[in-house]
Amino acid sequence: MQRSTRTIDTITLALAIVATGFLLYNMVGIIVLRQAVFFDHTIDLVAEFAILIGFLVVFLFDLWCLFWIWYRIGRAGGPSGLEQGLAGLGILCLVLFIGEKVMIDEIAREYRLGWEVLGEWLGLYVMLTIQLCFNVLVVFHLIRLLRISRKSLIAVV
Repeated sequence: MQRSTRTIDTITLALAIVATGFLLYNMVGIIVLRQAVFFDHTIDLVAEFAILIGFLVVFLFDLWCLFWIWYRIGRAGGPSGLEQGLAGLGILCLVLFIGEKVMIDEIAREYRLGWEVLGEWLGLYVMLTIQLCFNVLVVFHLIRLLRISRKSLIAVV
């Protein structure tokens, strides 16, 4: 049983690192590729395709984390305060993902109309920063869990 939990934690850590990397790439790529993303509406470059894949990976990571937290809570017999907080933040990130999509659509629409989009950019990056905080918290929690597991396994042997 301990081995399966460690394997799931390791898979979650790998996914968390990949999702965080894609999220950081998206946060920079949306600004750098602003013309292609918001005006052209075609995915011509590999970089634009990577942004699309990045958002998909982040969404799947959010879903996976909720299942992972539910699994850990079930195995432990009750949630810790940190896991309750991570579950709440994970649910918030799923809701914010919808808001991110709406903000990106609004920025594209308002750019084409020549309107000011500073508020939309601010809203988008607040949501992306909350997602980044969630990802970083999950990574640090997993590193802590895997270190504790390694020390307890050494003590048992």
